[in-house]
Amino acid sequence: MKVSGLITRIIVGVLMIGILNIGLSGNAEAGPAPTLTGARFVYLAVEGNEYLYPNNRNKVICPTELDGEYVDIMVEFKGYPNQSVTFIRQGGIALKKTINSITPTKNGVRTLYRIKKEDMSGGYIILTLDAKGANGGSASASVEGLRLIP
Repeated sequence: MKVSGLITRIIVGVLMIGILNIGLSGNAEAGPAPTLTGARFVYLAVEGNEYLYPNNRNKVICPTELDGEYVDIMVEFKGYPNQSVTFIRQGGIALKKTINSITPTKNGVRTLYRIKKEDMSGGYIILTLDAKGANGGSASASVEGLRLIP
């Protein structure tokens, strides 16, 4: 019995080493980031309360002028943008933005930007987005109809 117990322990030990070795030696290789081929505004939100979704003509329906300290803007990218050369503009002027979150999607990422209202002019707003890809390509999008109290 002592010999069979020893053999069992040796077999279990060899199996455990093999299992650990398989788990530790896996070589994961990531390919290059996909080329940036598109972008779209998913929603605009004022103070995280008023969510405005663009229609198929890239317009949001904003029945009244909204007030708040900031506007959150969710953008979906096909591919991966280089955030250092991604701009959201109003009237051709690049707005200061912060990135609140980046969420991977099947074909790229969704990025939530926050812009202070004080950096935007009031009234009827048209925003444009221009982005260069982290691995080539570019994308642009626009949305209009947001109305902010000046």
